Amino acid sequence: MTFLSWDDTLIFDIPSIDEEHKKMVDFLNELEQAIVDKKEADVLEAIFDELASFTITHFSHEENVLEKHSFPELADHKKEHEAFISEVAAMEEVFIEGRKKSPQEVLNFLKKEIVDHIQGADKDFVPFLLERGVE
Repeated sequence: MTFLSWDDTLIFDIPSIDEEHKKMVDFLNELEQAIVDKKEADVLEAIFDELASFTITHFSHEENVLEKHSFPELADHKKEHEAFISEVAAMEEVFIEGRKKSPQEVLNFLKKEIVDHIQGADKDFVPFLLERGVE
């Protein structure tokens, strides 16, 4: 069974953003499978690092698209990205050090945060970008 399924609730019909969101979902599923398979800590850490790094790359891309099209709430969206990155960095530290939370608890947190961000803050700019023909 897949930890997080890629479904219509995560699709915006903006291919460049959808592809990146799907990749984030894929990283979550890969991390979950590694946890289930009881992979070594360094394998889990490497996947987590890839997810964290890719998230920063994705946010940069998203912000560039929003800036290019003069999205009026860009400053607020950037603040949400900064908060998200800080939360993920804190969770990565907890994850790596194994403090107070199991890998599964950290994974569940990441899933919730990523899904909430995509279905919440990101959904807010979709009509704006689609009206401008962004693909």
